[in-house]
Order: sequence, then C-alpha cells, then structure tokens
Amino acid sequence: MSCMVYIVKQEKDIHLRVYLVKQFSGAEQWVEGEEKKVVPGGTKCEMTKSFTLMATGNDVEVEIDNVTDGWKLFPNDKKILLLPYGCLWDTDHYGCTFTLILDESCDASTMPSFRCTISIKQKGSDDGMQTEFAICQSPFQAQVTTPKRETKPASLPYSVRLELSHLLDFDHPLGNDWRSCQSG
Repeated sequence: MSCMVYIVKQEKDIHLRVYLVKQFSGAEQWVEGEEKKVVPGGTKCEMTKSFTLMATGNDVEVEIDNVTDGWKLFPNDKKILLLPYGCLWDTDHYGCTFTLILDESCDASTMPSFRCTISIKQKGSDDGMQTEFAICQSPFQAQVTTPKRETKPASLPYSVRLELSHLLDFDHPLGNDWRSCQSG
C-alpha cells in the first residue's frame, strides 16, 4: 500500500490526514484530487512511502507521537487509531485524521515550528514492518483560507463540521468511510 500524510495548518489547530491507498497507477494523483475536494485542502508532508499489509487479519495502528509542546490532541481523540483489516483489504483506500489544537497558554505566532511523528504498523508485526513519517513544519505558519460561500447553497459552521468529522472518524467494526456519502 502507499502511505501519504497531508497537513492543514490553521490559526489554532492542525489536521493531519493519513491515507493508505492500494498501489496502482495514479494513486498519488487520486489522493491529491481527494485533498482538493476538502476545504481547506492540505499540503503533502513527505514523499509517499510504502506499507506492506500482511494477510494476517490484524488491524493497522496509526499512531501520532512526539508532538511539539504547546499542541495537544483534540478532546476525545486517541493517540492510536485502529484501521480495520477488512476495510483495508477490501477497499482501494482508507484514511484517518488527527486533529491537534493549540494549548490556551500558547500563541501560534510565537511557535518556531511544529513537529511530530506518525507511525503505521500492523498489529502483531515486528517493528521492522513499521512505516514512519517525521513531520516538521518550520516556521509554523497557519494557512489562511477564505470559504467560497457562493459555490455552496448551505454551509455548516467550521466548529460543527469539525465535531461531525470526529464523531464519524471513531472506530467502527464495519469501517467508517463516510467520505463516500459526499455528493458532488
């Protein structure tokens, strides 16, 4: 499988979207297209890396670690997300999102950089089968986005969309590929 991480930096939060895509011609372009559909779209964090999904039936763990002081996971978010083996094996793509928020005592304008690591590993495999991304954004600058209201007949406030995405991203035995419900 191909693994890609995209980052969206905003004034007081950071979204890290992790994609696992079956290796096929045009996989990277497909993910780039998916990112363009999301407002605001992210920036690719490193080169695409390879991950071997073994036919063991074990789920895949995606872990965020070594996060820069001053940033913390969104309330109720987990440090390790489990991606169901069946969903990864049966579909062409799967993904998850980590959302980090700036601690109330910090100011993003004084943050010299943002760093973290994201590890992808199948449960029960040795550490040699792990894929890692070292994310470093320096200096930290939030992306300023202006929503295009004229293209959307109805729009939910950002805080509602964020909360909804977190509710839909929680682990579920049948998977949670809610993006296929989007229209347009």
